Amino acid sequence: MGRQPYMKVSGLAIWEVAMIAKRYVMDAERMAEDYPYPVDSIRAAISYYEAYREEIDLAIEDNQIGYEAMQRLLPGVKLFEVPKESDVREAKR
Repeated sequence: MGRQPYMKVSGLAIWEVAMIAKRYVMDAERMAEDYPYPVDSIRAAISYYEAYREEIDLAIEDNQIGYEAMQRLLPGVKLFEVPKESDVREAKR
């Protein structure tokens, strides 16, 4: 990978922010409710992703090794799942 852009005021690479934001349907405000980062920084990271989507999607794909493989590399890793939007709506009913 060439350049490695990061979200302002965080240690997260843009590909990491985009990967997480996809679970929030690219909704910066919703993501900011669950993560300790300013919504403006999240919005900027999403905008950067949208400008360089193809390149960043390749980085996301390169890093999709799966939980089991990650656990072998980092035995103390914990799985954190964000519910899909449809699951959240269903749970509220």
